[in-house]
Amino acid sequence: MRHDFNNKETLSDEIQQKETIKARPKSVLEAFEYIVEAAEDSKLSEEFFEKISIYVRYASRKLKLSPIQTVLLALFVDRSEDNSIRISEIASYTGCRTTKILRLSSEIDTLEEKHYLRASRSHRNTLSYRVPSDVLKTLKKDQAYIHNVEPIVDLQTFFDRFNDLMEEMDNDEITHETLLTQTNDYITEIKATYFVRTLKSFYLSDEDILLFIFMAHLFIENDDDHIGFHDIDNLYDNDKIPHWCK
Repeated sequence: MRHDFNNKETLSDEIQQKETIKARPKSVLEAFEYIVEAAEDSKLSEEFFEKISIYVRYASRKLKLSPIQTVLLALFVDRSEDNSIRISEIASYTGCRTTKILRLSSEIDTLEEKHYLRASRSHRNTLSYRVPSDVLKTLKKDQAYIHNVEPIVDLQTFFDRFNDLMEEMDNDEITHETLLTQTNDYITEIKATYFVRTLKSFYLSDEDILLFIFMAHLFIENDDDHIGFHDIDNLYDNDKIPHWCK
């Protein structure tokens, strides 16, 4: 009788082990799918984290993120078709108060620093996020995203990179100050070129150099040298053009 009981117990353990093996995710996106499904109205409680532990463990190890960062990223990726994802949407889906998600702002900031997310801070003081396409491509390969910036080797690369900066500026993802700093860094990388040596010979301020490069960018992109103030205001935060360039 005892022998039969032990056999049943052993069989039960084997079934549980098989179910655990079967439940183990095969990819990060599969883990995200389970996480997102379980997150709905979960309030991100301890019970929720216990329920999805195997999926969070798999994804967090792959992506080198903390468990809460992994959950947040899964929720953002689930909404990646939207380029303006708001924290209030995450809060509503998970059944949390917006203040609870705001308490996790430092975790979201880390995702932004690692370039898993890009933040947009508009002049109306609204904050939203998007998941870059490069991140989605990497996740489909079941890999962690590593943001690598290729060196600028020539003038063509310089203006291509500046065009990327202007797209981020147009999307309110960077400020004028960041644009100025990044542009100066890019100029330093090609300081030996005839273009930069000539530009430096005019002894312009950093702001004037940025304005000149921006106008050159518009000419290259649009093949049009008729540049008005309505074009220049894209260069500045909140559509404020400094008095010195009016």
